[in-house]
Amino acid sequence: MDSAEPDVAEDSADLPETGEQPVDAAPGGEADEQPAAAHEADDDEPGPALEAVALSAGGSTPLDLVARPGELTLWPGDDGRGTAELALALSGRFRPVTGTVRLLGRETTPALLRRQVVPARVEEAIEAEPRLTVGEYLASCAVLHGSRHNRLDGPQALADVDYQGGAHVPIDELGPADAVRVAVAGALLARPVAVIVDRVDRGVGADDWPGLVADLHRAAELSGVALIASIIRAMEVDR
Repeated sequence: MDSAEPDVAEDSADLPETGEQPVDAAPGGEADEQPAAAHEADDDEPGPALEAVALSAGGSTPLDLVARPGELTLWPGDDGRGTAELALALSGRFRPVTGTVRLLGRETTPALLRRQVVPARVEEAIEAEPRLTVGEYLASCAVLHGSRHNRLDGPQALADVDYQGGAHVPIDELGPADAVRVAVAGALLARPVAVIVDRVDRGVGADDWPGLVADLHRAAELSGVALIASIIRAMEVDR
């Protein structure tokens, strides 16, 4: 599927565009109410960019997550169960069953999340079109994100994720680790608050995993973006 908004975003489970309420659980959810005030951060670390409190969607177990600017945050995805729905809920594109999402320490709306949290890849919902080249894919992402102040250009985004291949390589010829790098580069073009990657370790071999994690850490630090990803296998990870 192309990098355009997923079909699920238009599903009846999604929240409306206007007159929106803060991103809380659907009616009947069991999550406790959370205060609207921003969380206090320690003096030596930035405040949270994105938070999930008891968030569940698509049959997942509740997720508690705090992601900070310039950091990579990984969460275990119950062998893949519900990770796509959670990724979409974190980015304002799917109504959670329980829980709350906060942006920059405050209650938010799905419309604001959709502007500030970019899903780079979500299983069976947001995937790069395999017939495109890397360069064409980044160009399509630039069009999708529109004109934004201080937006990254394609070559800089690829450098930030340490993609070593060429711009003319077809998407369907990329290895699993490079596919993640290119997807993240496309999302970084928007200069969002946060980027979400579903099942970041999908198909990535044990030998390639440490290098990919190091590159994602580096991309988060260079861009200042909170990079958030689900993992579906138990791997040694330097968080």
